[in-house]
Order: sequence, then C-alpha cells, then structure tokens
Amino acid sequence: MALDSYANLKTAIANFLARDDLTDDIDDFIELTAADFNRRLSVRQMETKGSDTSGQPRAYSIEGTNFRFSPAPDSTYTARLTYYKAFDAIDSTTTTNHIITNHPDIYLYGSLYFGSTFLRGMDPQTVTQFKGQYEAALQQAEIADAKDKYNGAPLVQRSGININNYDNV
Repeated sequence: MALDSYANLKTAIANFLARDDLTDDIDDFIELTAADFNRRLSVRQMETKGSDTSGQPRAYSIEGTNFRFSPAPDSTYTARLTYYKAFDAIDSTTTTNHIITNHPDIYLYGSLYFGSTFLRGMDPQTVTQFKGQYEAALQQAEIADAKDKYNGAPLVQRSGININNYDNV
C-alpha cells in the first residue's frame, strides 16, 4: 500500500500497531505528529512571503497572524518578509500535503510513536524504535532540503580572485 493519502496512512498505522479499534485515536496521532513536525522542521516548502507592507521597519514581531513593525512608519516603504508557515493539515477532505507526498515516513513513524505512547503495555523497545525512526525521518527531510537548496555540491574557491576588490568577481 502506498502512503500517499490520509486514508492509506490511517490504514498503515492501524496495521503497524495491529489494532483495528483505534479509528478516532489514529486521527489524534496524526494531528500530534503534524503539530510536532510543524514546530521542528524548517524546510523551504514551509517558507512563504509576507505581503508588501508599508513602513520603515527596523524590527518586527508576529502577533497572531499579523506583523507588527517598530518604530511606527513615518513614510511609505515596501517590505518583503519570508517566514515559515505550518503545512496544511491532512484529514478526510484534504488528503495530501507536501509531507505525505514527499516524506510519508514522517507521518507514519510519528503517528506510530504517538500511538505507541498512547497504548498501555506496548513494548518499550518498540516505542523507542518508532521514536528513532521518526527522528531519523525528520532529519532526512531537512538534509534533503539542504541538498536541494545548495545542489549538494561543496563551495569551491576560485584562484585569482581578490576578495578585497568585489569589482573583479
């Protein structure tokens, strides 16, 4: 079975946990996983641009869904902000997002970890195994993002460039 949709993910979690009586609880495991990775991941697919905003900002903060600039604008300026936003949640109506499409193991192992902590009497070694697989999946997503971002190639210094004179670069 492909882990390419919400329904398939729920089936896989039930199969891995060998439980068919956790339908509503599995939704909770998936939500806990999404809340956790949205706090911890920082990948380019989460980056979004703030709308152009007037002001002469030297500092800003985010209050709820609004940007607050300081000091107060004294004229009209344009600002472009880049920030990380959470991935869209998956459920029975929104069945896919970037994570389930490109990193389904994050959802699977995260949900198995949260599910195994919910179930009493689960072998502690299995809980530890699911947690390790979840942590590895998160790390692999960030590594893959960094490789894509920088093309996986090391930076190479060229000879004959005077770094004190930028006009020669």
